[in-house]
Amino acid sequence: MCLEQSNYLNNLGEKYKASQPMYAMRELIEFFTPRELLPMFEAKLEEALIEKEQIIKELREKLIGAADINNLEDKAFYKDLLRSIWQKKWKDINNEVTHWEGLIKMAKGAIENTSAETQVMREKTIRQAKQVPIEALPYFSKLTKTPKGYVTNCPLHQDNHPSFYIYTDTNSFYCFGCNQGGDVIKLVMLIEQLPFQEAVRYLVGINR
Repeated sequence: MCLEQSNYLNNLGEKYKASQPMYAMRELIEFFTPRELLPMFEAKLEEALIEKEQIIKELREKLIGAADINNLEDKAFYKDLLRSIWQKKWKDINNEVTHWEGLIKMAKGAIENTSAETQVMREKTIRQAKQVPIEALPYFSKLTKTPKGYVTNCPLHQDNHPSFYIYTDTNSFYCFGCNQGGDVIKLVMLIEQLPFQEAVRYLVGINR
C-alpha cells in the first residue's frame, strides 16, 4: 500500500469516527439504562487509575533524577519546575478519577431505584426511534439510489451537488460536504435543534 492510499484510508477512518453520535452525559444518563452505562463508566475509571499510576511512576523517576544534580540551586530550580508541571497533571487526573467515581455511584444508585420494567421501556423506546428509516424522514426532495443506500442534497447546509449519503444497512448517514454524520436520532437533533430525549419522542411519534 502506497503512502497516498494509506493517508486516504486514515482520513476515511477519521471521518467515520467523527460521524458517530456525540451525546451529552446528562442525555446518556437520562435515556440509556444505568445497566448499559455502568460498564462504560467502570472502564473509564480503570483507564484513569492506570494513568494515575503512570503519573506517579514518572514523577518518582524525575525526582530520582533530581537527586543526581550536584548544584543546589539547579536542584531547587529543577524541583520547582517539576512541582509546577506535575501539580496540574496530578490535579487533572484526580478530578477525572473523582468524576468517574461519581458517575459510577450515580449509575449504581439508579439501578437500585429503577425497576426492571422501566429499564425495558426505555430500551424499547430508543430502539423504536432508531428503527425509523432516515430516507423516510420529510427532509429530502429527491433520493438517488446507490449500491449501499441513497444520496441526496444535504438538509444541513446549502448543497448544490448531492453529498449526503444514507446507508440503509446501518440506518446511518454521512455528509461529505459538512462532515456531519451519525444515526437517525443524531440527524433529527441537528435538523430540528432538539435535545436527545425530544428527538427520540419525535421519532417515536413518526413510527406510530
